[in-house]
Amino acid sequence: MDQLKRIRQLLILVVFISFYSCESKSELRINDLLKQLENQKKNLDLIDLSQLEAAFNAFHYNIKNINRCVDSFSLELGSTLNYYKGIKKIKPGEFGVKHHAMGLKISNQIKQLEWLRKDLKKDLLPNDSIPIFLTLEERNVTNISMDFKRHYYDYQYVINSHDSLDSYFKNIIANSCNGVL
Repeated sequence: MDQLKRIRQLLILVVFISFYSCESKSELRINDLLKQLENQKKNLDLIDLSQLEAAFNAFHYNIKNINRCVDSFSLELGSTLNYYKGIKKIKPGEFGVKHHAMGLKISNQIKQLEWLRKDLKKDLLPNDSIPIFLTLEERNVTNISMDFKRHYYDYQYVINSHDSLDSYFKNIIANSCNGVL
């Protein structure tokens, strides 16, 4: 009987410790949002602005020389050129500014979530307001995620277009310009 009482006390102690040591659902939601933002920050850091600048410079060189040297366009060349010209919609100067702003948005949101987590741990927020704050922060993170996806898509579009079409246009220029360059 004495051992049964000890086992029961031990079980109560384990349940009590695990109950109070676990993070609240709100803190878990904040941690998930922080992980999401940290991943976006890592992906943002992977964007190589110098590679993007090189792609833009090659694009301008290719377009200038195609306009100067190529007299007639085939249907294939025309459609490929139209796809390639999509690069000019993404301006390099604006992209750099947007890139910097995206980094600031992500960093500021991370700080805001960390402050919210500290406020929750210190019980500084009324319980009925916590879901409202979490909903607002989730909305902010969703908006940042959507902006980031568009930003990353633009980057990938320029890099992939450059990688797949730069040599194609360089060959056309080499064949059409015949030493005019």
